[in-house]
Amino acid sequence: MRFIACRVCVLLLLFVSCTSSKNKEVINEMDQLDEMLITETAEDITVTNTDSGFVKVVLTSPLAITIKHPTDPTTEMPKGLNAVFFNKLGQEESNISAQYGISYDKQNLVVLKNNVQVKNEKNEKLNTEELTWNRVTKKIYTDKFVTITTPTETLSGYEMEADEDFSNWIIKKASGKFNLAP
Repeated sequence: MRFIACRVCVLLLLFVSCTSSKNKEVINEMDQLDEMLITETAEDITVTNTDSGFVKVVLTSPLAITIKHPTDPTTEMPKGLNAVFFNKLGQEESNISAQYGISYDKQNLVVLKNNVQVKNEKNEKLNTEELTWNRVTKKIYTDKFVTITTPTETLSGYEMEADEDFSNWIIKKASGKFNLAP
């Protein structure tokens, strides 16, 4: 009985260790098929987010690649994006644009990179190279260098946080010329 068990172990070891290159090709093809089944690509997308019948955000992008991974689904916008935020009257409150974006669906985060610009209805403008948008807290923030231009001043610094509509913002490590209230 012991001899038979040893022969089975040796045969199993030989079978496992002698995988052919053909088997590896089949495994690679199966992996590629799995990736194709969980990946969607869309061109010239428009996503409209509404709340209680009101349009809140309209996001557009020339290319979106969605990976429906069970534990970490993402949507990447490698050719850039633009998001326009509206108030309850349907008027534009602010807009965000970037040359690259990725949405982490389970974390409710959107990370924007490369020439990120935010404008609000007060004619204030933010420029930075990276910005995170938390869809749950409705905040945008970065620890990177930022420049904010208002109608009367230009501020710059690091570590900025604002409401998603860029109505209330703060630069934590600010520098530049600015007016102080009397």
